[in-house]
Amino acid sequence: MKRNDVVMIVLVGILYFSVLFATWNNVPELEPIPETPSSTMSVREQFMKDVAELPDPAEPIQEKFWRNEDTFEPTDIVPLSFTDQTTLHYVCKVQNVPYAYALGIIESETHFDWDAVGACGEVGIFQVHPVNWDRFEAQGIDVHTHTGNIEAGVMILAECLHEFDEIDRATMAYKCGMGRAKQLISEGVNSISVCDTVSGYTMAWEEMLDEDKSKAP
Repeated sequence: MKRNDVVMIVLVGILYFSVLFATWNNVPELEPIPETPSSTMSVREQFMKDVAELPDPAEPIQEKFWRNEDTFEPTDIVPLSFTDQTTLHYVCKVQNVPYAYALGIIESETHFDWDAVGACGEVGIFQVHPVNWDRFEAQGIDVHTHTGNIEAGVMILAECLHEFDEIDRATMAYKCGMGRAKQLISEGVNSISVCDTVSGYTMAWEEMLDEDKSKAP
């Protein structure tokens, strides 16, 4: 082999390894994933996070809840999601139904169990009876959703309170139906056993909510 050929082979080899080394040297290093700082979300931040994660954010009433409930703070003592608490509070305000009374009805009906189904097919935490489903559906309210069940339940409570002049009669109407309640009242019956249960729950919720509010910073 001639000396020039040997020199050429050496030069080619040097050039090859120089290019290879430069390529390796230019590969960017992977940056470590920064750790998320630990922090406790405020009630408002948690509520906004809940709303953002709603499975059906297109429900038009949710936008109104978000807009109008800036002064309402959900609480951990109520066994409902922050979104459901805000929905319930807003609908109660619109329908002029005491918030603690609505909580008392829910406690009596289902103890806040969304999956509860009654003997006659009643659904949701408010146990909305199938006899009411069509009229609410005509208003665009689906009683099988959380928002719809809360809307329907509170609207029925509002109807009962409007029809009768006291809580026990309204509770009786909610439990028995408007027609049966009127019949019982005409027979001199103004309260049934469950009325005492609901009243007890309502007073308990009033006290717990007041105490929780007084602890707020």
